[in-house]
Amino acid sequence: MADRQILIQQNGRMTTRGLFMDQGYPAMWKDKDETLTIDVDWSRWLGSDTISTSTWATDDSVTVDSESETTTVATVTISGDSGSLSKLTNTMTSAAGLVNQQTIRIKGRDA
Repeated sequence: MADRQILIQQNGRMTTRGLFMDQGYPAMWKDKDETLTIDVDWSRWLGSDTISTSTWATDDSVTVDSESETTTVATVTISGDSGSLSKLTNTMTSAAGLVNQQTIRIKGRDA
């Protein structure tokens, strides 16, 4: 089970577990020594469509250790020092060719 989860609704709104909202973006705290797994659940947004491809991009502050996807959920594991603020973006393309992105703000803190 992921440490943090975002569920994207059909109307584009989201619900989160383990995150808070910061300037319109889901955000989370990350200690520099933590390794965290984050899920973006696109199932409600996709309806009967499925994920064809999912990619994760970040600035140089955190490291993407692994990424995977099912037909409805994009998952990433990150580590490293996020400094004061990093951004992590999931770009999902559906089987029908729809593209959507979700950006997460990662705020660094010392343990």
